[in-house]
Amino acid sequence: MADGFSFELTGMKEFYEAMKELPQKTKDSVLKAYNRKLAKKYIVEGMKSALPYSPRQKDYIIITSIKGDKTGVSAGFSTKAKWIRYMDKGTEERYTKAGAYRGRMVPRNRVGPYIEQQVPRIIEEFQKDFGTEILKTIDKKMKSAQKKLTKLG
Repeated sequence: MADGFSFELTGMKEFYEAMKELPQKTKDSVLKAYNRKLAKKYIVEGMKSALPYSPRQKDYIIITSIKGDKTGVSAGFSTKAKWIRYMDKGTEERYTKAGAYRGRMVPRNRVGPYIEQQVPRIIEEFQKDFGTEILKTIDKKMKSAQKKLTKLG
């Protein structure tokens, strides 16, 4: 994994002020929706098209919520595809308890580098379109709330 990235957000004061007026639950929902959108665009869809795995294996590329983080998401292979880790990272030489040689898997190292390549692109889009996308997401959430209120009343 990369050692770290740094970036600076400019022109965010207006959006911060707009977000400050929203209830915390709505802010969390809006930010999480934006994070999911970026994860889907750059990690999930990209991995499905760029990595040479079968369609069945690509079904395991998913987005999940991060426990304990109301806005965080994680994108990549699900735990049901743990064998991808062995294909990607390889294994040591394996022997049975009786000493029979079972070989080793040669690492392919495709997933990690692909994700690291996407980080600058995600940051670039975040810096460029964050305000616009957040406003779109807020508008979408407000329309959804209006529909729910209309159905109730």
